[in-house]
Amino acid sequence: MKSIHADDVKQRTQIDFLPIIEGDPNDLNTIFTTLKECTRLSADRVTIVTFDLPIWLKAVDIIKQTNLPIIPRLGGFHLLKSCLGSIGNIMEDSGLLELIQLIYPGSTTATHILDGGCFDKAIRAHLLIDAAIYQHIMKHAFTEEELGEMRTFMEKVADGKMGARHTDPVVALFEQRFEETFKRLTEGGRTPALWVQYHYMVDVIKVFIRTERLADHNGHLCCIVSRMLDIFAAAGHHQYDKGARLYCQLMKQLETLPAYKETFESFTAHGNHVVRYSIHDWSGTWCDICIEQTLMKSAKSEGGLSRGRMRHSDSGHKCWVLTLNHFSNVNQRMEESDSGAQEMTQSMLREQQK
Repeated sequence: MKSIHADDVKQRTQIDFLPIIEGDPNDLNTIFTTLKECTRLSADRVTIVTFDLPIWLKAVDIIKQTNLPIIPRLGGFHLLKSCLGSIGNIMEDSGLLELIQLIYPGSTTATHILDGGCFDKAIRAHLLIDAAIYQHIMKHAFTEEELGEMRTFMEKVADGKMGARHTDPVVALFEQRFEETFKRLTEGGRTPALWVQYHYMVDVIKVFIRTERLADHNGHLCCIVSRMLDIFAAAGHHQYDKGARLYCQLMKQLETLPAYKETFESFTAHGNHVVRYSIHDWSGTWCDICIEQTLMKSAKSEGGLSRGRMRHSDSGHKCWVLTLNHFSNVNQRMEESDSGAQEMTQSMLREQQK
């Protein structure tokens, strides 16, 4: 996707570790201490924090009661995982489990995917199944001339880097044909209607990931309100249904509050609500998945809190907690130098093979 987007250089996000606060993360005192510490570190400027839903609800209540200058954001990664679990709940006993087992053999992995786990495998499985449905349904819907026009358009986009929002009449034609075909299938019975609904639910996943990759804040909120809330309600995920609705309302209120108007404009105009690992345009990701890939990676990998002697040693536990923020930069530099050396070795091998 990076190759078909315009070259718009973004600023890479700097990731640093702060001192860890030892305490029950669900305890109100721990949450309040964390919020106060964030406010102190930002010198009383507007602070942006990200939580998963259970802690986010408590943090919103504390911020409203104490009037702290903090914007609480709901983690999009866990929101998407709940959406994946909702899709699995809706499609239960439909044959989706057996289709996933064709991609990932074994009942354990497939069941875990339908429950919203195995995030990367779940995304791959749903996209492959949706593509197979597309191919089966639409294989006789277009003429050879129309398919040739689409191939020409795709080549122009790939070579010319026209940008993500560039359109063409042939694209509108394809979209219209898709809508007509799926509408006709929906009227053909309950089973075709269920799989058409599955296609639309997978499309929600695609749109949600795309808005985050492109740092489209308005698209992010619109996808939640107009499409994702219905999936949560249909699957009985009422906590996320109510929480996501409240989150969107709070984000839209920022536009009307003078103290937060500048921050809201930085979200909408510059996409500063996402984390970027690189300077490319297609590089945005959720803040909570960044936490999982950095902090939780350190905690759950070899030598972390959940591996080795740290699990049963109080002194080792305290040592890890107190020194993490000091040695994280050292560890990051070592990983960067190691990855740079590996890339150099691979490039040398490619040159030798030529």
